Amino acid sequence: LARRDAEWMGHIYKFLGLSVGLVYSHQPDHEKWQAYRADIAYGTNHEFGFDYLRDNMRTSLDQLVQRPYYYAIVDEVDNILIDEARTPLIISGFPTESFTELYKKMMQIAPLLQKGKDKDDEDCDYWVDEKARNVLMTERGIINAEKLLGVKDLFDVHYNFHHHLVQALRAKELYRRDIDYVIKPNEEGKPEVVIVDEFTGRMMVGRRWSDGLHQAVEAKEGVPIQEETLTFASITYQNLFRLYPKLAGMTGTAMTEAAEFNKIYNLDVVAIPTNKPSVRSDHSDVIYKTEQQKYFSVVEEIVDLHEIGRPVLVGTTSIEKSELIDELLSKPQKMNEYLLRKISKCLEYIKKNKLDGQAIEALKKTFERPGLIDPAKFEETVKQVEASYPKKHDELIERCYSIWQTTKVVAAIRKGINHHVLNAKHHEKEAMIVAQAGRKGAVTVATNMAGRGTDILLGGNPEYLAKEKLRSEKIEDQMVYDQKLKDLTAKMKSETDKEHDEVVNLGGLHIIGTERHEARRIDNQLRGRAGRQGDPGTTRFYLGLDDNLMRIFGGEKIARLMDFMQADEEMPIEHGMVTKSIENAQRKVEAHHFDMRKQILQYDDVLNTQREVIYRERRRILERADLKGNILGMLEEHLDIVLDTHIDPAMPSDAWEEEGLPEVHKTLCASIPMLSDIKIAELSGLSYDDLREKLVDAIKLAYQVREEHVGSEMMRELERQVLLRTIDSKWVDYLHNIDLLREGIHLRGYGQRDPLQEYKREAFEMFNQLLRSIQEESIQLIFKAQILGPDEGDDELPPDHGPNGPGDSGGPPPLLTEENLLDLINSQTGDDPFTQSVKDMLEQASKGLGAVGLPSGDAPIVSQSNKTETKETKDDVGPPDQNGNQDKNQSEPR
Repeated sequence: LARRDAEWMGHIYKFLGLSVGLVYSHQPDHEKWQAYRADIAYGTNHEFGFDYLRDNMRTSLDQLVQRPYYYAIVDEVDNILIDEARTPLIISGFPTESFTELYKKMMQIAPLLQKGKDKDDEDCDYWVDEKARNVLMTERGIINAEKLLGVKDLFDVHYNFHHHLVQALRAKELYRRDIDYVIKPNEEGKPEVVIVDEFTGRMMVGRRWSDGLHQAVEAKEGVPIQEETLTFASITYQNLFRLYPKLAGMTGTAMTEAAEFNKIYNLDVVAIPTNKPSVRSDHSDVIYKTEQQKYFSVVEEIVDLHEIGRPVLVGTTSIEKSELIDELLSKPQKMNEYLLRKISKCLEYIKKNKLDGQAIEALKKTFERPGLIDPAKFEETVKQVEASYPKKHDELIERCYSIWQTTKVVAAIRKGINHHVLNAKHHEKEAMIVAQAGRKGAVTVATNMAGRGTDILLGGNPEYLAKEKLRSEKIEDQMVYDQKLKDLTAKMKSETDKEHDEVVNLGGLHIIGTERHEARRIDNQLRGRAGRQGDPGTTRFYLGLDDNLMRIFGGEKIARLMDFMQADEEMPIEHGMVTKSIENAQRKVEAHHFDMRKQILQYDDVLNTQREVIYRERRRILERADLKGNILGMLEEHLDIVLDTHIDPAMPSDAWEEEGLPEVHKTLCASIPMLSDIKIAELSGLSYDDLREKLVDAIKLAYQVREEHVGSEMMRELERQVLLRTIDSKWVDYLHNIDLLREGIHLRGYGQRDPLQEYKREAFEMFNQLLRSIQEESIQLIFKAQILGPDEGDDELPPDHGPNGPGDSGGPPPLLTEENLLDLINSQTGDDPFTQSVKDMLEQASKGLGAVGLPSGDAPIVSQSNKTETKETKDDVGPPDQNGNQDKNQSEPR
């Protein structure tokens, strides 16, 4: 769509003297750099976000592709800033630990635990909170799980059994195949779990849930389990687009979310009048007691309208439901069973009321062979019954006409109803299906894929129909093809214009909704497919009292109403209380999701502020600012921390000479080896101020000697490389720790503490510790790094990729190599999992780039992940780039 709009509107902008650029995935960096420098740059929201993250992982200013933000215009703004608001874009890599067997073990245990009705059910192991899309274990469940696993502590910090078990239970109870995900072969032909987006109905290939949820679903389905990933950088869409000083957007369904746009983004919502007056008619909802009866009635309406030639679009909430309607329209067996139930109830009524006579006997005789009922002949029999009972037994007459209606449906299905199914499994046919959805007699069953951005033309799309005809001719000459396409399109247009008028006279496109969505906007998007550009059209929603929306959010009123209304399930319910309950349920969901998005933003703002500090410091380093002053300041700060840790200035010097002073000497020598020349005896007997002054002079002298040894220019480059690498590795560690803090911070509420304030306080302390650890490790590396000569560096770099980034084919060799940094890290750190993952990252980078550098962006980084408050995340995980990294993109709980 970005490419299409850039081409469509580019002609106008260029005519006005403006340049237009296009940003897309897998685009070479030098092209992307040029696209961002155009006056107007088109692209997808996730590509803009990943470019922002990648730019803040670069190791050279020449590798940056984006320029300072100014103005963003977001198409389908409600989808991006509301539906996807809690979707962080995440760049990640693979950790060293494998939990594959643990995922499988947890999935084996999950069915052995007993599910409870609600949180008050004491005789259960866990209960399911469908509103929050979460599972909570009881005390009994924790004890039973520990017995089944054979462990003493389910909350062991090294293995986190509880977390993995909860994810297995969520996969079992809350995530359903062909609704939340599908199983399809990947590029290697192996089956994999692919997420289906609730709002668009499309397969999100490469996207993965995070925090072990996707692995739990894979274990449930018995497909190969892909390892969980380690986050390197992340940002949510909310904070990404708030980086722009000016922000605007367009959508057809924003009025219901006007308050949120104003509160979160400070944006006003303005309604634009339609181009032509809308003549679409939105009928009242038809509500049935059961879901099954609802779908039978939907099929009956489809057949009725199909017989007169009106095009019909049926909207469903999932792949599973679209396939159910497809089956009902393709196979008459279930409608036959429905017909038999109707006949049985009609015969019961006749027996109960002791009816007889010639008309009744004719009716009974017809019912003896239900599979051979001729709708036309049966209509005559029904009229005879109606004539025999002109004012009595209205219920009998209604039942007879209902049976007659169903016999017509069964006959039509046997004859064959030409229809198309548009869902994530058949997405490759989308253009063809949409192009013909407005043709006379067309029946289209679609998930939300057809709900946003599709323009269904009454009578059909002449250009696409012409392309379909020419496809079989396989014309290679472009000029010949263009001429034939032009001629055929003109011919097809005369046909589609004629058909357009016929469809308009029949009433236009009819929309059938089979379930209300959680947000009214999604319902309005489906309605908006009919009655476009002044054309006529109608819409109607068919609902069941056991639909998910009503069941989860409808409350006790709906349950009481179902018990109160003992009417036949075939009879639709039309009651003001039900309609009001539906609206209240949708408002509850919208308010619930708004509160969650607002809460997510409050927590993410803490990390966002810290992210800006880190990225601002990285940018200053990249711009090759003089870092000498910074390093000297860091050295003094490091000295003060060491002194404050081991020495009390208020105490006399002889009080800390035996223990404190040796520790100070040992710690400083570990960071700055040159200080080992200073003997402890030289420091004894000095006051605190004299001691500090002597050590400051010694540190400065050590720095001066180091600078003279490697050269001033090389020293500046060494400082830049070391600081960048240290910031990046420590930031990865910090993101992992802050995520762990976020996961359990809600438990502080049980101690009568505000979780948000606790999170802010601890995050502040952790961030200060991060800054101190960056200082300490940077000082060690600056004084210990081994500088290679021109002949000692890597012999080769990838083609057209010199040390200064994409497009640079020469220049001086890097001063510091990945291997040297690996040696230093190996000598300075232990073998904890995080350190090992950083080592792996550096090894991968060295194989792909040779010189120091995080992903340069030459290879696409396309894996993504979504996080939410309840840790339900969608990770868009695509193929790893040449450095083994992946981007993740996560989304909100459904």
